[in-house]
Amino acid sequence: MTTLPIRLRPAVALSPGVLFALFLGAAAVRVIYVLTLHAAMGTEGLLGPDSNFYLRIGRTIAETGGLLAPADAGGARDQTIVMPLYPAWLALHHNLFGDGAALGAALSQAAIDAGTCVLIALIAREVDEGVAPLAGLLAALSPTLVILSGLIYTDSFFLFWSTFALYAGLRWLRDAAWAWAIILGLGLGLALSTRAVMLLWVPIVLALLMARAWWRGRRMRTAAMQILLAVVLCAAIQAPLLVRNWTQYGTLKLTSQGGTHALLWIVPLVREAADGMPHAAGARLSQQLFESRRYKIDMGNPFAVSDAMGRLAIELLIGLGAEPVLKAWGYGAVINLAASATLLAPPVGQLPRTGFYDMPGANKAEKIWNFLVANDNPIYGRILMISGLASALALLLTLIGAVAAWLRHPEGRFIILSLALWVAYILAVHGPVASPKYRLPAEPVLLLFVAFGMRSIAMLVRERRTQRSAHAR
Repeated sequence: MTTLPIRLRPAVALSPGVLFALFLGAAAVRVIYVLTLHAAMGTEGLLGPDSNFYLRIGRTIAETGGLLAPADAGGARDQTIVMPLYPAWLALHHNLFGDGAALGAALSQAAIDAGTCVLIALIAREVDEGVAPLAGLLAALSPTLVILSGLIYTDSFFLFWSTFALYAGLRWLRDAAWAWAIILGLGLGLALSTRAVMLLWVPIVLALLMARAWWRGRRMRTAAMQILLAVVLCAAIQAPLLVRNWTQYGTLKLTSQGGTHALLWIVPLVREAADGMPHAAGARLSQQLFESRRYKIDMGNPFAVSDAMGRLAIELLIGLGAEPVLKAWGYGAVINLAASATLLAPPVGQLPRTGFYDMPGANKAEKIWNFLVANDNPIYGRILMISGLASALALLLTLIGAVAAWLRHPEGRFIILSLALWVAYILAVHGPVASPKYRLPAEPVLLLFVAFGMRSIAMLVRERRTQRSAHAR
């Protein structure tokens, strides 16, 4: 990566001392948040709808020492639904803290998320050192990062490794060193071992790096070998899981979640965009269609069941047509960008009200409107409106900052485009499934652009004041 020609003078240099202070400050904010929730609500203050699922798997791994999950009929079975790193990490906390595993994990996530804030500042420095301290500060105080780091979800854990990989990729662009190729491979591998959503990004980012190396006239043989090393390291981290899945289930797929997700989430949400059928009813219809087909498969093989569900999902999506697919993806992207993470904080999320997917409405736009202005819990509705206005302001600053970054750094546009592609990938891969937590992996880039937007507005105000002062004289 070349040195960018236009740089704003930072108010505070991003020295090791500043980075350490950023880490401590971000960790303190998160620890205080977690301890306050735990004191007020107990363990429930750290849990979302799926948190107990992860905690149960973590406990089973701790008790058995294998990659297992609790079986419905008692005992344990192979865990094939989610990637293994986060449940294994929770298993460590079960071993260390027993019944306090949730609190221990949330406090550990506070430190991990503070590390993410440091990485965000470092990524910002690769673009413009003038906005790096501000980007780090915004990350330290970001409600999205703070709230999700306090929940027993994979999200903040995945955020750290995906941000780690983003930073390693930027450093490789600048230095093209073997060390950064190794770090990149480890980052990609650990991110993928946390969430399978990373799978399609790995070849994309490696192709981007090769294209940039070719464009800059680097020695392609060395660059190719370094990127191949990153691929090998990423794959090696998945090797134990792949070996088990191949030997026991005859597949090289990482998880058995894809078909279920496609049939019971993607298809119903696209159907809703097509004819207004609520998600719950659409999911029941998809399940009934699947059961009526009487597939001749081994129902004890979760990957075979997932493959059959996936085939049916593709068939149904083709039948629904391209227009509702595009509408569903568009609605999902808008909601994921605009929704406030405040709604996921347990004191807010546990307020009694009709959930978004159950909200009545003839179409998605009417459903969104009813959820915003006709919510059946007035307190939740007010919080929704206030946090929505804050999110709208953040989105405006993001757009201003993206334009400012593009205009100020013509030599850094490949980097800016690559970071924007990461945001687009996150929105595309989650599709119509909408929640603020699905925006989280893109948050480092969005915060960078917000920092650019704030700095650009501050510079504009300063210039106007200078011009008025000159005219007054």
